[in-house]
Amino acid sequence: MALLGGNQSYDVTESRYQGFLEAHKEMGVPVNEHLIFMDADNQVAVSEAVNQLIEEGADGIVCMDDVICSMCLSSLREKKIQIPADIKVASMYDSKNLEYNNPPITSIRFDTIRLGKIACIKLLKILGENPEEDILPLNYQVVLRESTQ
Repeated sequence: MALLGGNQSYDVTESRYQGFLEAHKEMGVPVNEHLIFMDADNQVAVSEAVNQLIEEGADGIVCMDDVICSMCLSSLREKKIQIPADIKVASMYDSKNLEYNNPPITSIRFDTIRLGKIACIKLLKILGENPEEDILPLNYQVVLRESTQ
Protein backbone atom coordinates (compact mmCIF):
# COMPACT_ATOMS: atom_id res chain seq x y z
CA MET A 1 0.00 0.00 0.00
CA ALA A 2 1.30 3.43 -0.96
CA LEU A 3 1.10 6.65 1.05
CA LEU A 4 0.96 10.15 -0.42
CA GLY A 5 1.65 12.73 2.27
CA GLY A 6 1.85 16.48 2.45
CA ASN A 7 4.31 18.93 3.92
CA GLN A 8 6.37 17.14 6.57
CA SER A 9 6.75 20.28 8.67
CA TYR A 10 3.05 20.11 9.62
CA ASP A 11 2.10 18.29 12.82
CA VAL A 12 -0.97 16.80 11.14
CA THR A 13 1.24 15.24 8.46
CA GLU A 14 3.53 13.68 11.06
CA SER A 15 0.56 12.44 13.09
CA ARG A 16 -1.08 10.82 10.06
CA TYR A 17 2.24 9.29 9.00
CA GLN A 18 2.73 7.78 12.46
CA GLY A 19 -0.82 6.44 12.36
CA PHE A 20 -0.13 4.80 8.99
CA LEU A 21 3.00 3.13 10.40
CA GLU A 22 1.26 2.05 13.62
CA ALA A 23 -1.67 0.53 11.71
CA HIS A 24 0.73 -1.56 9.63
CA LYS A 25 2.56 -2.68 12.78
CA GLU A 26 -0.69 -3.63 14.56
CA MET A 27 -1.81 -5.65 11.54
CA GLY A 28 1.59 -7.32 11.14
CA VAL A 29 1.95 -5.94 7.62
CA PRO A 30 5.40 -4.65 6.62
CA VAL A 31 5.63 -1.10 5.28
CA ASN A 32 7.20 -0.75 1.85
CA GLU A 33 9.33 2.40 2.18
CA HIS A 34 9.49 2.66 -1.63
CA LEU A 35 5.74 3.37 -1.62
CA ILE A 36 5.83 6.33 0.81
CA PHE A 37 5.96 9.78 -0.75
CA MET A 38 6.01 12.79 1.54
CA ASP A 39 5.91 16.48 0.54
CA ALA A 40 3.56 15.54 -2.30
CA ASP A 41 1.74 18.85 -1.99
CA ASN A 42 1.53 19.93 -5.63
CA GLN A 43 0.40 18.30 -8.88
CA VAL A 44 3.93 17.74 -10.21
CA ALA A 45 5.09 15.97 -7.03
CA VAL A 46 1.91 13.87 -6.87
CA SER A 47 2.18 12.88 -10.56
CA GLU A 48 5.81 11.82 -10.11
CA ALA A 49 4.88 9.83 -7.00
CA VAL A 50 1.99 8.12 -8.82
CA ASN A 51 4.35 7.17 -11.67
CA GLN A 52 6.80 5.61 -9.21
CA LEU A 53 4.23 3.77 -7.15
CA ILE A 54 2.70 2.27 -10.29
CA GLU A 55 6.17 1.09 -11.36
CA GLU A 56 6.64 -0.40 -7.86
CA GLY A 57 3.37 -2.33 -8.22
CA ALA A 58 1.26 -0.64 -5.55
CA ASP A 59 -2.29 -1.94 -5.45
CA GLY A 60 -3.62 0.76 -3.13
CA ILE A 61 -2.98 4.42 -2.36
CA VAL A 62 -3.77 6.21 0.88
CA CYS A 63 -3.72 10.01 0.55
CA MET A 64 -3.28 12.14 3.65
CA ASP A 65 -5.99 14.62 2.67
CA ASP A 66 -8.66 15.39 0.10
CA VAL A 67 -6.52 17.86 -1.88
CA ILE A 68 -3.68 15.34 -2.32
CA CYS A 69 -6.29 12.71 -3.15
CA SER A 70 -7.84 14.93 -5.85
CA MET A 71 -4.42 15.44 -7.42
CA CYS A 72 -3.80 11.68 -7.24
CA LEU A 73 -7.13 10.96 -8.92
CA SER A 74 -6.26 13.42 -11.69
CA SER A 75 -2.94 11.65 -12.29
CA LEU A 76 -4.60 8.24 -12.35
CA ARG A 77 -7.27 9.44 -14.81
CA GLU A 78 -4.56 10.88 -17.05
CA LYS A 79 -2.91 7.44 -17.15
CA LYS A 80 -6.28 5.71 -17.77
CA ILE A 81 -5.92 3.72 -14.54
CA GLN A 82 -9.27 2.46 -13.30
CA ILE A 83 -10.34 2.77 -9.66
CA PRO A 84 -10.86 0.30 -7.98
CA ALA A 85 -10.23 -2.28 -10.74
CA ASP A 86 -6.54 -1.37 -11.24
CA ILE A 87 -5.79 0.38 -7.95
CA LYS A 88 -7.71 1.20 -4.78
CA VAL A 89 -7.71 4.75 -3.36
CA ALA A 90 -8.55 6.13 0.10
CA SER A 91 -8.12 9.45 1.90
CA MET A 92 -7.38 10.32 5.52
CA TYR A 93 -9.74 13.31 5.22
CA ASP A 94 -13.26 13.32 3.80
CA SER A 95 -14.86 16.01 1.66
CA LYS A 96 -17.83 16.43 -0.67
CA ASN A 97 -15.42 16.26 -3.65
CA LEU A 98 -14.40 12.74 -2.63
CA GLU A 99 -17.95 11.72 -1.76
CA TYR A 100 -19.21 12.80 -5.20
CA ASN A 101 -16.21 11.57 -7.18
CA ASN A 102 -16.84 8.77 -9.67
CA PRO A 103 -16.22 6.35 -8.03
CA PRO A 104 -16.77 7.78 -4.52
CA ILE A 105 -13.56 7.64 -2.45
CA THR A 106 -13.24 5.79 0.86
CA SER A 107 -12.19 8.25 3.52
CA ILE A 108 -12.03 9.15 7.18
CA ARG A 109 -14.66 11.58 8.45
CA PHE A 110 -14.31 13.47 11.71
CA ASP A 111 -15.92 16.47 13.36
CA THR A 112 -13.88 19.47 12.19
CA ILE A 113 -15.78 21.86 14.49
CA ARG A 114 -14.88 19.72 17.49
CA LEU A 115 -11.27 19.51 16.29
CA GLY A 116 -11.18 23.33 16.13
CA LYS A 117 -12.61 23.55 19.65
CA ILE A 118 -9.95 21.19 20.99
CA ALA A 119 -7.22 23.22 19.27
CA CYS A 120 -8.63 26.46 20.69
CA ILE A 121 -8.69 25.02 24.22
CA LYS A 122 -5.04 24.00 23.88
CA LEU A 123 -4.09 27.44 22.57
CA LEU A 124 -5.92 29.19 25.43
CA LYS A 125 -4.03 27.01 27.91
CA ILE A 126 -0.73 27.96 26.28
CA LEU A 127 -1.74 31.62 26.68
CA GLY A 128 -2.34 31.09 30.40
CA GLU A 129 -6.12 30.91 30.35
CA ASN A 130 -8.07 28.22 32.17
CA PRO A 131 -10.87 27.28 29.76
CA GLU A 132 -13.55 24.77 30.62
CA GLU A 133 -12.26 21.56 29.13
CA ASP A 134 -14.37 19.25 27.03
CA ILE A 135 -13.15 15.73 27.81
CA LEU A 136 -14.97 13.87 25.05
CA PRO A 137 -12.53 12.27 22.60
CA LEU A 138 -12.41 13.29 18.96
CA ASN A 139 -14.36 10.57 17.17
CA TYR A 140 -13.93 9.54 13.57
CA GLN A 141 -15.67 7.30 11.10
CA VAL A 142 -14.20 5.32 8.22
CA VAL A 143 -16.60 5.86 5.33
CA LEU A 144 -16.27 2.86 3.02
CA ARG A 145 -17.01 3.76 -0.59
CA GLU A 146 -16.56 2.19 -4.04
CA SER A 147 -12.89 3.18 -4.44
CA THR A 148 -11.73 0.37 -2.18
CA GLN A 149 -14.16 -2.40 -3.09
